[in-house]
Amino acid sequence: MEQWPELAPYVVRDDDAPPLPAPLPAPLPAPPPAPPPPGGDTAAAAAGEAAGAGGGGEEPRGGLSAHEASSLWEYWDDRGRVQGPFSAEKLLGWLKAGHIKASRMVRRSVLLSDPNEAAAAHAGGSFTPLRETEPFAAALAAPRALPAPPPVLPSLDRGGEVPMWLYVDVTGAEQGTLHPRSESPFTAAAMQRWRAAAMLPPETKVRHVSEAKEAARPISSVPLLGARRPLVGPSGGGAAAADGGAGAAGGTAPLQRPAFEEYSVEGHFNGATGRFEAAHRAGDNYWDFKGLARTGGERMMAHYFDHDKWQEEAAERKRKAEAQAGGRRKKSNKVFKDGRYV
Repeated sequence: MEQWPELAPYVVRDDDAPPLPAPLPAPLPAPPPAPPPPGGDTAAAAAGEAAGAGGGGEEPRGGLSAHEASSLWEYWDDRGRVQGPFSAEKLLGWLKAGHIKASRMVRRSVLLSDPNEAAAAHAGGSFTPLRETEPFAAALAAPRALPAPPPVLPSLDRGGEVPMWLYVDVTGAEQGTLHPRSESPFTAAAMQRWRAAAMLPPETKVRHVSEAKEAARPISSVPLLGARRPLVGPSGGGAAAADGGAGAAGGTAPLQRPAFEEYSVEGHFNGATGRFEAAHRAGDNYWDFKGLARTGGERMMAHYFDHDKWQEEAAERKRKAEAQAGGRRKKSNKVFKDGRYV
């Protein structure tokens, strides 16, 4: 028995092996033949051809007929044990999904009520690779339906821009439509060059490929294709200044080149923290920028009580004290005359 491990499951089955399925029910009786259609032998022949063309036979399931798909099969697992039985349709589905290999050894399962007869019948059957066993070999060799090709999209031009614009010529024909005999849509850069060279009049109708034909509008109203847009010129003259300095290419005003001094920041790197500190925030200027006192004592006092309010109260007390002292000095300056102070 050690020399024939494939027969071990039929002598002593493991407890975890699935039980044998119940015997298949007896096939139903065939239906009675249909009466011949009216019209004689010609109509009957035509009806037979229509039934044959319409697939009157068994419906295929994944490359297998209905009879082959319901057949039962067993296979060897990686531990040398026989697993099954399983239907041919299920095994073929596992094979196509990659759960089992085409080199897996399989054989047709024999269902008998007597275990001894079943073991004897299985002993007579040999295992063959799944790819060499019918009906799996025929199902694998059958041509598969190719997936639908992806939709044809406009290709990128040399500049990396997707051509997405169409225009209507002087004859009223739309140029750039996705038609086998016409050109592909045009890029915005190409439309701008043609617009600058006066090859496309300002009233030329254009539209995006994602828009309907009714959405076509003059090219002069599309900012992306070179339409004039209000810009603030370097002199601050508003839209008029921008239009006055507009070029012929796109109607845009030349902007003033920024000076380096406008973006330069003076400062130094802090030796302790390694951070860059701007000059207007370094040293004592940092506390002025934060609105705090420069000395640590004043900042600590401001943390515990309102220093400004305390100064106001101290000034008020000083003013009252000076007023009282001034009143006493006036009384002391009086001269005693005729028995009284004058």
